[in-house]
Amino acid sequence: MGDSKEDAYNAIRDNLFITPSPNGVDYRLETTGKGTQFGTLEELVSLCKEISSCKLCIDFSHIHSRYNGRLKGFNDFAIILQYVFDELGKSALDAYSYWRRKLQ
Repeated sequence: MGDSKEDAYNAIRDNLFITPSPNGVDYRLETTGKGTQFGTLEELVSLCKEISSCKLCIDFSHIHSRYNGRLKGFNDFAIILQYVFDELGKSALDAYSYWRRKLQ
């Protein structure tokens, strides 16, 4: 497409703002695995902060791939989940109940 990361972010955000959320259904924004794709954890967390109908879907295998196999142990996963907890709050980890209990 040739858009800058900022242009892509703005276009996606603007479209999500005008996309209806039927019957209160939330959109789950999934992290992507290729470095050239939109969908870093930070980009998606930012969108979730801006748009109430957007929630995060962490695909750990995509994060592992994006960062060339960085996820090796418990602490690597905990760092990601702590970041989400710090930025979006406890409710963002509802789908990750085991981790939610570990992060306070």
